[in-house]
Amino acid sequence: MGIRLKRPTVQSEFDLRIYCCGYESRCTSVLEEFPQHQGYGFAVGYGYLRELAFEKNKAEFERRGIEYCEVSDIDFFDWLIKKLRTLGNKERIRVLVDISCLTRLRLGAVVQAFAQFGTIDASFAYSLAKFSPPGDNIELNEFVEPVSPFFSGWTGELDKPAALICGLGYEKMRAIGVVEHLEPADYWLFVPRSPLSDYDHEVLATNSNLLDSVSVGHVIDYRVSDPIDALGRLMSLTGVIRSKMRCSILPLGPKLFALCAMLVGVHFRDVSVWRASSGQHANPRDKIGSGVVVNLSVGFFREEDRS
Repeated sequence: MGIRLKRPTVQSEFDLRIYCCGYESRCTSVLEEFPQHQGYGFAVGYGYLRELAFEKNKAEFERRGIEYCEVSDIDFFDWLIKKLRTLGNKERIRVLVDISCLTRLRLGAVVQAFAQFGTIDASFAYSLAKFSPPGDNIELNEFVEPVSPFFSGWTGELDKPAALICGLGYEKMRAIGVVEHLEPADYWLFVPRSPLSDYDHEVLATNSNLLDSVSVGHVIDYRVSDPIDALGRLMSLTGVIRSKMRCSILPLGPKLFALCAMLVGVHFRDVSVWRASSGQHANPRDKIGSGVVVNLSVGFFREEDRS
């Protein structure tokens, strides 16, 4: 299992396109921004939370020839593997995945499927939402756990102290709550710098106490618009930390950073990747696409295919 970053290219032909059909208006943003994309497409629903913009999104996908289907979280990984196997006669399978509205659970299933299947050239697209202030309510973390068993890391070397790399978002008390829950011996913070500057102010304000608790060297900025650089920074830091400590990554913040964390987890199999979720306590909020779409192209390879 291995990954290789690919040079960004203007690509319109895919063997498979995967979108999320949920309640956020930006579910259709990538489809609308890139109408030239071709290839058989699926808009995958969750089977619940059919509210806000859901019906409008479903109608728009179907109008554009994208097949709507509902797949449960439990069945999603197997569903995706079956779709890839129908294309298994190809030397390399070209897949577009819109990650904008995928949960981290499903994003983890996508990365795991591609990593284990191999022979995948994936183009991940992420639509940044227009800025909207965070809600006043503090949503408790119902789940703080590895994304899946695949991302749980190796359990060896338990004598090493625990380290945490935490991405920051603008949800109130989310990051500091997880740090206090996990109690790592040391931790580093990844701060997103967005093309939409209003986000930057909120992230810094929401996490001010946590940022003040670490030295400057433990705070790493990354540009949301440059995922290759973000992945490089995360990969480099993780490589250093894991040589001395048991390393976990909690990718709060933009979904694109969660993707980077999972790619690091594929590369370093002893590193765990976690998720924090409010579960049933989460309040659905509509998010509208800003018109800014960021792409990351990744090749997935079987170990024997790597040169």
